[in-house]
Amino acid sequence: MTENFIIYSNLELTQISISSKYIPDNITTTTETYSNSIRSIFNMIDKKEALEILKTYIDKDCVNRISNFIDLRGLASIVLWLINTFPINISSISITEDVESSQPLFVEIRINNCDWEEWKYLAKYTKDTLNREGLGDIAGKVVLVCNQAMQIS
Repeated sequence: MTENFIIYSNLELTQISISSKYIPDNITTTTETYSNSIRSIFNMIDKKEALEILKTYIDKDCVNRISNFIDLRGLASIVLWLINTFPINISSISITEDVESSQPLFVEIRINNCDWEEWKYLAKYTKDTLNREGLGDIAGKVVLVCNQAMQIS
């Protein structure tokens, strides 16, 4: 089976088809064609599949804190959408909490090898997509952080 996706190659729009052999084994697919949207990915995965996807990026101790703050299916959907839409490498996912109250503030998705302009584009496009697809509650809880852009020389 082939899935059609729109991806960005060097952040330029390109449409491709991906053979189902490249879709992770823990993702159940059907013969339906899904658009490359965060919402369509969200609708395809369950909580167990989301945990499998996220365990690559999240420390085991952090999973419960994150799951009490944000829907893991939504977070996993963002991760899958990002890595299948842009030529990026996600290094980790963590939660940032208020120092005094220990209340969660946001979930960080840390990305390697992007500069300020790419980071600005990724962050804005991802937030706009989440809001456009009716996932604004998740958009307010997730931030993309580019490791290289944050380094101070």
